[in-house]
Amino acid sequence: MKPSKHAVQRYQERVKPALPIHRAKLELEAFVEQARELTEAPPWHLNPEPGSRHFEIADGICAVVRNEVVTTVVIRGSHAEDIEDRKRQYKRKQRARRAHKRRKFKRNGRPEEAVDAWGI
Repeated sequence: MKPSKHAVQRYQERVKPALPIHRAKLELEAFVEQARELTEAPPWHLNPEPGSRHFEIADGICAVVRNEVVTTVVIRGSHAEDIEDRKRQYKRKQRARRAHKRRKFKRNGRPEEAVDAWGI
């Protein structure tokens, strides 16, 4: 089975970031040849493609194969939950910033309604 360019990039990014890309390709090819094929997608792989096969490279590391080509490498707890959590945190911060900008401030950083007629 030959790995796609995307699969090699994901392997390097998610499993061995310090490995050069050509070495990552060779290592991924070797691991997939020795990997154990799973009967179904692992429960932590949230959106498996229909018709794809999954090979467990190591505990929590899985190669996805379709038509004898390794299409990607997924790891447990990698992208889905973490990315969604980071998106939610980013959106929360953006909403807070917008709400803060909507307040009108005058002197001393106090909201406008807190400033009396004398400007104190």
